[in-house]
Amino acid sequence: MKFNKIFSIFVVLLFSVAAVATAENVVTLTEETEAITLADGDVLTGTGGANTHVTIADGASVILSGVTIAATTCDDDHKWAGLTCLGNATITLADGTTNTIKGGHYYYPGIYVAEGYTLTIEGNTGILVASSNVNEYDQTYGAGIGGGRSIDCGNITINGGVINATGGYQAAAIGGGGYSSYGSITINGGTITAIGGEESAGIGCGNQGHVQYDYDSDGMPIISNITITGGTIIATGGEYYGSDGGAGIGVSGTNGECGDITISGGNIKATGGSGAAGIGCGYCEYGYSVCGNITISGGTIEATGGEGAAAIGCGDMDSEHGGYEGCKSITITSDIAKLQAVKGTSALDCIGRSVASKSACGSVTIGGVTYWHQEYEEYGFVSDGEYQNGGVETGAISVETFVTFPYTVAYDANGGTGTMESTTMMAGLAKQLTECSFTRTNYVFAGWNTESKGSGTAYADKAEVKDLTTTAGATVTLYAQWGLTVTAQADPYTSSTYYATFYDSTTSYVADCEVYYASAKADGTLTLVKADSNIVKAGEGVILKATKETVTLSPTNTSASYDSLLKGSNSETSVTNALVLSLGGDGVRFYKYSGSVGANKAYIAQ
Repeated sequence: MKFNKIFSIFVVLLFSVAAVATAENVVTLTEETEAITLADGDVLTGTGGANTHVTIADGASVILSGVTIAATTCDDDHKWAGLTCLGNATITLADGTTNTIKGGHYYYPGIYVAEGYTLTIEGNTGILVASSNVNEYDQTYGAGIGGGRSIDCGNITINGGVINATGGYQAAAIGGGGYSSYGSITINGGTITAIGGEESAGIGCGNQGHVQYDYDSDGMPIISNITITGGTIIATGGEYYGSDGGAGIGVSGTNGECGDITISGGNIKATGGSGAAGIGCGYCEYGYSVCGNITISGGTIEATGGEGAAAIGCGDMDSEHGGYEGCKSITITSDIAKLQAVKGTSALDCIGRSVASKSACGSVTIGGVTYWHQEYEEYGFVSDGEYQNGGVETGAISVETFVTFPYTVAYDANGGTGTMESTTMMAGLAKQLTECSFTRTNYVFAGWNTESKGSGTAYADKAEVKDLTTTAGATVTLYAQWGLTVTAQADPYTSSTYYATFYDSTTSYVADCEVYYASAKADGTLTLVKADSNIVKAGEGVILKATKETVTLSPTNTSASYDSLLKGSNSETSVTNALVLSLGGDGVRFYKYSGSVGANKAYIAQ
């Protein structure tokens, strides 16, 4: 008993020590909280007041657990963001909590990271609501997460959490503020809603924003790239009274720039404002609106362009002002799950250019096929572009709504031998089937069919096909069709002693001559076998051997039991490379024939 009491006291003391150690890392905001700096391991909670100014130490990882920072005063004495990262920082959103962060001054973002540093956001079910503050005139100019008006920002990485970010006037929801530069934006996960402010992108560039460069590396590459590998994302570009729209993901309205946009995963819905692409460039009023290469190699994507803009690529441009509107290459690979691209009203292309005389775009390649090509350099047209591989004729990039997804065509030897690699197809785009390399002894390849016995849809060897399925990721199997090997030669004979004939499928006939039908041997050769009777079976192709010029066939109810390999029709039929009957000194042969086969005449189809 004494031992149990001692053990109980020990457990209580142990948990008390643990509670004290945990409590030491909890920082609780109150109305009176002013300037504080969070250290590594701190857990921030509570509601701040009018003068709350929170910074995160360089290199620190902190947890937000039910925080509200929304300064009620945003004058010149409150020039700070809701949260300011003094260097590299990691913010984790505690599960089950909602955290609302607004900037202090209306020029500042909700959460700010300085140029040259990286902010990383982690979380699962924790929620972050981030925006700039609003002054007494209902004005707000900062990004939700990123930079402020004329305030350059650093890199942003989002790995998880539920994030609702809203940009102020001329500021992106996630990215740059107006008249400022921004670093890289990387999204690997999370559920994100990003609503850009007027004339700004949802994710990317603020109005008249510009990229940053890595001056320490050879060639000084652009840092301001947007990379998305996962997550569920809704990104909407803002517009100003129905004009000057920013892209959902990419460049702001009026003018601006961003680096490469690379998407390899996620479930993404990107909508451009008026005159802006869903993914790519914004509306260009003057100056320039340019972005780098756009590569989409994974994920489910829905991109919608604003009026006059492509869904993916270029935005519209003011015809009264000079400038440049363009992007580099656009590449969409067959690794995507599904893509739907809807161009804006009056736009030229769904993927690529907006208006012929006012936009430039490098190569547009989908599923390995290039549909548009133009040599384009930053801020300049190098050559006239041209559609390729049916870019317009097939509607590949010029349709109003383009839906594509990968599917697979598999090849089945169906009794033959050999192997063939499957072909990856893209819905909405035509592609040639692989040439058959299967073989079968004593048989000739006679094309493909969706059914093994040839009762489905037939396709010729190397046929150009399109939309063989409506199911993303499906596999369509084509079965090789085989014909018997028959000696083919020119027709040197004129004798009419043998007749190949076919009659309708409802009546049997009695012939006043011998009846033969075609039979295949095990070695694949074709021979003629005399029927046990002179009955022509209903719907049967047979060969009649007559000793006179006229053959008489009389209807009968008696049925025959044999089957023929011959085909025929009750009406005249057009054939290509069919095998038709001929008589020679050494017996019956067949020869290749293309043209019209008369009614009731039998033949062997290729």
